[in-house]
Amino acid sequence: MYETTEDLEALQKLLDDSYAGAGPHLLSIHTPNWRMSAERIAETLTGMVVLNLATVNSKGEPIQGPVDGQFYRGRFYCGSARNSMRARHIKSRPQVSVSHVRGEEIAVVVHGTAHEVDTTSDHASGYRALLVEIYGKAMIEGHWEGGEVVYWEIEPRKMFALAPQVGS
Repeated sequence: MYETTEDLEALQKLLDDSYAGAGPHLLSIHTPNWRMSAERIAETLTGMVVLNLATVNSKGEPIQGPVDGQFYRGRFYCGSARNSMRARHIKSRPQVSVSHVRGEEIAVVVHGTAHEVDTTSDHASGYRALLVEIYGKAMIEGHWEGGEVVYWEIEPRKMFALAPQVGS
């Protein structure tokens, strides 16, 4: 878990605000006793997690596919080859949705904006260390089999997180 106290407070506020603006159908499923707290999300989403990343193409059509993701400092991050279609979509239209789902055990959904991460910056040093921990140095040296790598931080606008509670 890489989150600070401030990160967890901001994440909890985002969750609370998102649920406050949610519709009746979502609220009928995401009952308070099944919602994940910020702390539980940070404890659960460690290492590499598979994210379903939805982008929008030039025709306004949604395109969704799995990517490696990381939950770091209260936000999702993910990456792809710079020459990939999703990278082109995000460069033109950075609004995205991501979800991490494990059967009926957990569902975390974020709607927001993807911002490219400069992994060489001092600001990204912690994220860079996480990438090295997960993948080794090859992934941050800028290349993999698919070409140059680009990483994004997803700035959340809305976030919903659901996990059945034991004994519910």
